[in-house]
Amino acid sequence: MPSSVTGVITRRVFWISLGYNMVVMSISMLAVQLAGSQAPPIPFVPHMTPPAALSAMSYRPTESAIGWADSGRTLVFAHVAIYEAGREEWTLRYKESGIFALDIDRWTLKKLSGLDQFRRPYDGILTLGRANELIYGHEGGEHNVHVLDLTNGRDTGIGPPCDYPALSLRLSPDQQTIALVSQCVHHRASTPLAIMRADGSHLHALAPKDTGGAHEPSWSPDGRRLVYTRTDGTAADVNGHVATIDTSGVLLRTFGPGDSPDWSPTGEWIAYLSPGTAPSFEAAVHIVHPDGTGDRVVCAGQPKDPHPANGRPYNEGSPVGPIRWSPDGHTIVFGRVDSTGTMLWRLDVQSGTMTQLTSVDGHPSR
Repeated sequence: MPSSVTGVITRRVFWISLGYNMVVMSISMLAVQLAGSQAPPIPFVPHMTPPAALSAMSYRPTESAIGWADSGRTLVFAHVAIYEAGREEWTLRYKESGIFALDIDRWTLKKLSGLDQFRRPYDGILTLGRANELIYGHEGGEHNVHVLDLTNGRDTGIGPPCDYPALSLRLSPDQQTIALVSQCVHHRASTPLAIMRADGSHLHALAPKDTGGAHEPSWSPDGRRLVYTRTDGTAADVNGHVATIDTSGVLLRTFGPGDSPDWSPTGEWIAYLSPGTAPSFEAAVHIVHPDGTGDRVVCAGQPKDPHPANGRPYNEGSPVGPIRWSPDGHTIVFGRVDSTGTMLWRLDVQSGTMTQLTSVDGHPSR
């Protein structure tokens, strides 16, 4: 990818490209008690002086959670630097973007990698591998899944050759299997849910006769089931439904409309986003038991009119995916859209306590 300004394109195309993991995801009440106190959010400002062409533009970055490392002490996330010129134009700066690690205990930030080798980090294409590794989909070449060692920069290809990148990769709890969305397992145009061994071998679709599309798989703690977003490809199912399936390919349960599901490490809950429609961003975060009981909203945005960038109604603080549970199963992290961009927040699902983790100016968006 180029390291310079990639050009000016429409916001409409941008929101479509963010798709299922950003807006699908693609929060209003996140927060956490950090060492017994509420620390201010980590400020994110441009990492270098923008060129004159950007000086009159609004800085509205977009961030998305990738996963937790160090037993929940470190949050790894993607930061995409975006400048908005007005209602329909925006510019993306790769030099200011990257993969970052936020140490929750020390409240420090470290850049792990740039975004140049990643096709679409905000499309859920990245996941954590074993210690200090990122697993990501790669377009074309001998392998369509790659493993990046963040300690030495070594990039290793795994998986079969394919003209399409793997999407929505997730490593199983025992680190032996990777769930992914792949168009390479058969010749139809659908994107089925598939699994393969962690070394890239034995790729196969879980339900090869299913013509529905799949996105955003997440493993159950025992590694026997997956929750994911399933779409049937029709206009009526544009938002998808949350569904569970076992590793033999048996569809177990379909929940209501939603996306960005994530199975808690304790197995007790599945968190997901209810449907939202751009540009209003009416999505809400739910948690539900795997048997379909106990569904409740734990976070939603607040109506506000108009949006400062486009003059249209929207919900301030609306949540966007992906959602990531902490390893202890007590909190979830997701993005929250406000007038300054999409920042990361953390929510204690039992107490409702929320903390803003990142911000543009270092102050929470209240």
